[in-house]
Amino acid sequence: QTQDDIMSRIKEAGFHIAARKQTELTKDIAAQFYNEHKDKEYFEDLTTHMSSGPTLFMVLSRENAVEGWRSLIGPTDQSQAKESAPDSIRAQFGQDVKANAVHGSSTADHAKESIKLVFGDVEFSSDGMLTADNGGGVQESTEKEGEDQTRNSSRNWTRKALKVRV
Repeated sequence: QTQDDIMSRIKEAGFHIAARKQTELTKDIAAQFYNEHKDKEYFEDLTTHMSSGPTLFMVLSRENAVEGWRSLIGPTDQSQAKESAPDSIRAQFGQDVKANAVHGSSTADHAKESIKLVFGDVEFSSDGMLTADNGGGVQESTEKEGEDQTRNSSRNWTRKALKVRV
């Protein structure tokens, strides 16, 4: 139910779920995702948590996806999110700093690396739709609502890799 609620919030915020895949990370893959934190004291706990069960990976697209996503999810610390961004996903669904419901790329370049790591060499059209072969367990969204079917293809849509782990 929580994943459904989070996906509803994502769609309400104007994101298109271009691809999704549920899998269990190995500790090595989790370490690759969080490589920029390898010197932090929480790195071991983070990679252990992220490899402890199934994770739903999604590729989101919309204009200014990275900025929009960072705003939607709120601060990393769930208790801080409750104070400063009470409507954020982490404030509403997070349990603590580590189990804070969602993770996401902080830059477009990191998103590209993360997408490749999980989904392989998938390609997207200029409006954020999946165009490559659907192999490897990648599920393309089948949304049929409003703007998802009528996007202006001249827009500069950016993609965002995210992980939902509750």
